[in-house]
Parts: sequence; structure tokens; C-alpha cells
Amino acid sequence: MDNPFLWGTSMWDSLALILDNAIESQTVPGLGLSIKIGEDTLFSKVLGYAQITPTPNQIKEDTLWDLASLTKVLCTAPLMLALHDKSQIDLFKPLPEYNHAFSPADLLSHSSGLPAWKAFYAPYLLSQSHWKDARYRESIEKVAEQTLQMNQSGTSHRYSDIGYIILGKLITTVTGLSLDQAWLKYLPESATNGLTWGALNAHSVASTEQCPLRGRVICGDVHDLNAAAMGGVAPHAGLFGSLSATARAAHWPLDVLHGRSKYIKAQSLYTFWNTKGSGSHLLGWDTPSGPNSSA
Repeated sequence: MDNPFLWGTSMWDSLALILDNAIESQTVPGLGLSIKIGEDTLFSKVLGYAQITPTPNQIKEDTLWDLASLTKVLCTAPLMLALHDKSQIDLFKPLPEYNHAFSPADLLSHSSGLPAWKAFYAPYLLSQSHWKDARYRESIEKVAEQTLQMNQSGTSHRYSDIGYIILGKLITTVTGLSLDQAWLKYLPESATNGLTWGALNAHSVASTEQCPLRGRVICGDVHDLNAAAMGGVAPHAGLFGSLSATARAAHWPLDVLHGRSKYIKAQSLYTFWNTKGSGSHLLGWDTPSGPNSSA
């Protein structure tokens, strides 16, 4: 292999030591890290515990993680990319159903002027037994759609789950499919294989917290309360995946960019990755924004 990052091991040994120290110092109970360039996996390691209470459960290579807001860039943004590629949506046309207040591009780039988050789950806290059957999904979508802007679109940058809930409703309207069905139909297997919405066997999943509102350790159910109340399949959160499956799915757009995948035209991806909103976000994906950037 000609990749220069494969020539030496000292860098990876130093990285492994940092990860070991994070576990030993109890900075985190468990972690997983995968680094890829092209087809090469340069570094991959899982360490620690998937759960520490009530019963310790060690992390394994196939442990599933709650991917939280990665759902936005592993499901919703790629679906919008696919629909744009197939000319089924106009990214830059303001949506008439929202009084032309914002366009899909505004929502994708977190430039819609909508609030970041609201507790849409709150009216259903006493009915958690029905969360998994998604009976509250439409009600939550409707409340999200009625949320008033805090600023005019294009004038501010505010990372917004609400904007992505609206994008999810747009996807289901355009495709006539549920979000999880559209995800499987419109994206290649490399973008979906090994990922799942929720998990049947909690023993194989990394837990997220002792949730005071649900009164239990959350393991196998989505951590995000709005997503949980929507049945665990939501455009802003809900996906679970192993380290290797998540790395592969996150890597898929780079295959498009470099001509290794013909599933979607590279020009469509160029549009998404060269259109910037009011802040650091492009259409769906983020860019570095200072020393504390998550990008």
C-alpha cells in the first residue's frame, strides 16, 4: 500500500495510549475509534465498558452505539442528497407550506431561523408504553411544523433538531415512504448495512445514561426523548450502529466524491459540500469552526 499513514506505527501507538488512559482514568467508561483513508482502515479500537450499571458489560467490536445526531448525516442529509440527485426536490425553493419562510437548503444548513430544540415529548411522558408504536409521531411533526422562527432564514446559524424533523416530514411526503423505508430504498447498501433503528438485544448495545424521566438505564432505546416519543425512528436521532458499520456509512460520500461510487452523481455532492449556510454548516455536513469544533 502506498498510503504514507501506513508506514509508521509510533503515531498509532501514541493514540492507543491516549485511549487507554481515558479508560483507566475513568474519563469515559467506554469508547470506540476508527480512522479510515480511502479503502484503508488505519486505526480501529474499542475499549472499556458498554454499561457499568446495573451490571458491567464489556464493549465488543460488534457493540452497537446510539449514534444520536449522526443520524442527521447518516440518514437525513444523504436522503436529501439522493432526492436532489433524482430531481425530486428543489433545494433552494422556499417551501410554500411554511409560508416560504425557509427552503430545504436553509434547514439542511441550520440557517432556517428555527429554535434549536423544544420538549415535544413532554405531553406524552405518562404514556411511554406507547412510544415504540410511534402513535405520537404525527402530533410531534405537526407541532414542529408550527414552531415559529426566532430569526429570518439566512440571517443566523442555530443547530436545530426542529429543522431536521421538518426535513423528515418533507422526505416522507416526497417519497411516500416512512423514513426508515426511504433510507433503505434511496441509499446504497454501504450506507445502511450494519446500522439499525433501535436494538432488540440490549446486551449488545452501549447504554447512554440513567434517565431521570424514564426511570431506568437507557440501553437499546434512543437516548433523545423527542426521537423516542416518535417511535425511535426520527430524522434527527435514532440510528444505532457498530464502530465498523458507522465508519463505513460515514465514509460513503467520499466514495462518491472520488468516483468510487456511481450511486449518486459527484456533482450533486459538490452542490451539498459547496453551499454554505449562515454559519459553519454546508448542506447537511459541518465544517471546522475554531478550536472546539465538532467537525
